[in-house]
Amino acid sequence: MQQNNYTSETTLSPIDGGEGGSVLVVKDSEVASVSGKNLIVVGGSCINTVAAKILGSTTPICSAAFTEKTGVGAGQYIIKTIESPYNSAKVAMLVAGYDAADTVNAVAKAVEGVTSEKDTSQVYPIVSA
Repeated sequence: MQQNNYTSETTLSPIDGGEGGSVLVVKDSEVASVSGKNLIVVGGSCINTVAAKILGSTTPICSAAFTEKTGVGAGQYIIKTIESPYNSAKVAMLVAGYDAADTVNAVAKAVEGVTSEKDTSQVYPIVSA
């Protein structure tokens, strides 16, 4: 997957009676430019500083440390929504996999529709005990 070196914007159509809107895509290094908005953060905490911040860290969280922090192992991903660490009136949703392929699956699940309520976290695929 090729990384963008620019900011872009796309428009979303309403789904199931919801409201449409636009999505501004920015790199994690540009988060200050969107800190007053609700955030959907895509990518793991090993490569994305905003993802790490959502997980409560100022440093990258990789591999075994990511699993320990999130409960997400190989072949799994997490969708977690919290109060935005940049604006308490907004939310931040983390969509991240154990690796790049798992992150692609996480995005597909998020597009299907997941809750956007604060303080939620779900590891997928759901593994029964």
